[in-house]
Amino acid sequence: MLISDLPINIRVKLLGNKKAVLQLEHILLTLCGFGLARVGPTMDAKKVTSVELQYFYLSRSGYLRDTSTSQKGYCRVSMPIDQYTKYEYTFYTMDDVIYYWHHLRAIVQSTPLSFRMETSQEDVRLYKKYTIGMFDRSQIVKSFEDLSTTFLPILPHDGCAGFDSSFFV
Repeated sequence: MLISDLPINIRVKLLGNKKAVLQLEHILLTLCGFGLARVGPTMDAKKVTSVELQYFYLSRSGYLRDTSTSQKGYCRVSMPIDQYTKYEYTFYTMDDVIYYWHHLRAIVQSTPLSFRMETSQEDVRLYKKYTIGMFDRSQIVKSFEDLSTTFLPILPHDGCAGFDSSFFV
């Protein structure tokens, strides 16, 4: 998917507003971190590519971990992530996508995180890791030869729902 592949009325509004383009890029990169999308490779690795020219591959599936049984914490779940129940999703219809987001919201609301008193010093600075354009994109690049349709979330899977704790989901 490229921005130029979008319908003309949406594309004109986006390209006329640089702030909207940056917000769209941030949302797409967050989806990459969740394992729901990947960035296509750039033709010239030395050249910075604007978001208008980047390819984004959307995943046809995803998964969530039910971390609602975790102990209180700040941004990390208490048990190893493999001990939580895994729910797998395949996105055939819009209802499948909506069901995924509703289940994610339920898991986030029932996982006892965000307790500031339970934090360690290294957790305090984690919120800056995924600010716009500030993380290692090599983890989310998908080559043209890779035909897989399922992507894994960015490591480590130590946060709510099995995502990186730096997302503060």
